Amino acid sequence: MSVLEVVRRIHVYNQWADEQMLQAMDGLANEDLAREAPVAFGSLRGSLWHHLGAQLGWLGICAGYDTWSKLNVSDSSSVGGLRELFDGSHRMWREFTESLSEEGVLAPAELPIDEPFRQSAGAELVAWADEHGHRPRRPLWQSMLHVVNHSTQHRAEVGMYLQTLGRSPGDLDYGTFEEYRAIGRNVAGWG
Repeated sequence: MSVLEVVRRIHVYNQWADEQMLQAMDGLANEDLAREAPVAFGSLRGSLWHHLGAQLGWLGICAGYDTWSKLNVSDSSSVGGLRELFDGSHRMWREFTESLSEEGVLAPAELPIDEPFRQSAGAELVAWADEHGHRPRRPLWQSMLHVVNHSTQHRAEVGMYLQTLGRSPGDLDYGTFEEYRAIGRNVAGWG
């Protein structure tokens, strides 16, 4: 399996896992999403917005376009509205990954040293980058893999909280995803 095929597959997994998480949230009221919860960013909505924002932000870096302008945001306060936003993010990731070549995912991509980078990177890394005029560069596939890893972290936090509400999203392991693929179960509508 090539690096490109791995990148495509892991993004199919990411979509499948997000869909399982959102399905477990079906029926939650807007107030439930906004209520203080033991997850990153203080609430389910806050955590999901961060999760979604990271997916779209990294896609913007990787693909080089404004991802938010390609979304139709009609409702961001309900599970249904969040699902529409995640669907849009996954659609754009699918289009992007399908447009790539093997050489494209191996090519180095420069990461911006902007305010979000400065806030999320360690102080030592930012200071070193500023002192040496360094602009982080890495093969595109590494940033694309980072998106899925980051999503896994936030899905785990949300999933643990949902379980306390009797709404577990189930087993979201990559191995489970591959087992479903092996038995012919449709996972995220991708091949």
